[in-house]
Amino acid sequence: MYYTKLNISEDRDNPKHIICYKDLPLYYPNQFLDTKGINSAETRTAYAKDLVRFFNYLEDIYDITDYRVIHNDNILNDFMKSIIYDFVIDSSGNKRFLYENKTMITPNTANTYMSRIQNFYLQLEKPLLGLIEFDSDYLEKMLTNKQKRRIRQRTSYKGIWGILDLTELDLHANTKWKDKSKKKKSFTSDEVNWLVANLRNKSLRDECIFLTCLETGARITEVLTSLKKSFKQNSNGVWTLAITESKTQPRYVAVQPYLAKKINQYINTERRRVTNNSSEYENLFVAAKGVTKGLRLSYGAFRVNLKEAGEKAGMDATTIMSHLARGTKATQMVIEGKTKEEARIALGNKITINPYIDYGNPELVRYTGKALYYIDEE
Repeated sequence: MYYTKLNISEDRDNPKHIICYKDLPLYYPNQFLDTKGINSAETRTAYAKDLVRFFNYLEDIYDITDYRVIHNDNILNDFMKSIIYDFVIDSSGNKRFLYENKTMITPNTANTYMSRIQNFYLQLEKPLLGLIEFDSDYLEKMLTNKQKRRIRQRTSYKGIWGILDLTELDLHANTKWKDKSKKKKSFTSDEVNWLVANLRNKSLRDECIFLTCLETGARITEVLTSLKKSFKQNSNGVWTLAITESKTQPRYVAVQPYLAKKINQYINTERRRVTNNSSEYENLFVAAKGVTKGLRLSYGAFRVNLKEAGEKAGMDATTIMSHLARGTKATQMVIEGKTKEEARIALGNKITINPYIDYGNPELVRYTGKALYYIDEE
């Protein structure tokens, strides 16, 4: 296998993976990783892992050593079979998929794997379609299915990105998908109190980061990449934080007065001791020690502190993720009577917030209409 995934970051908690061929970095795949991983090292790593696996599959199965040379429209179909199903090698040396078994992954996971491969080949396709002036998400988000079908007749990688969904693949008709794991979606009020108390004992910085995610619903990467200058009062006296996503204008979120007071306290105590509040250090939340002292705190470092805070409270560390703060905010907004559209806009989601709403929360239960049968008891 000639393709490898190499970490070139000195910060092990914030890796930067690149893709190499025979130990030499590849231009187009790594340019693609730069766009996809601009806000999240984990996203970059996930794309790098899946692309390397696909490139090596081309070599192992089709003897294709150049990821750009695709002549068989069934390649993605065969690749997806290999990661969806277990298989055995029969007496003739042929691969036989075990369709009668439950699959190794869920349909959502399969779609994620497939879309990462497709997104990369869409980028390679752009110049051929004369669409190089559009941003990298144009084809995925703007073209309708009908348009995709029309133009894939004149493209080089239609067998990769032209597949619209899993149903177009030649999979077994009665696929037995792996059950979706029941992941925790939000924190209870008690869990929030435990986490905040234990984070406060660690540092005011970590308490502020967690509470910012919780109160604004911002993603952890949005909070950690926020700049000190982006935290300020508007003309109405409301403290705001400008958070920036990839390729979008800043989104401003209101910071609750009590939290704004805590953040200002952090700026004037812990942060001042590290940076002396020099303009040289731009990020709002900075590392306090080590080789990254004064630079942006990495997600890995905060995640370790968050899990430790949960463990001290007797929580299961494997269920604790910073993203649950976003789910807690989304769920709370719905409980308070906000519409899903209002919550979607507030959280900065492009499509829906349904994945973040914890329908297992009893506070969401409401009467669905008038009683169908009513006895007036005396």
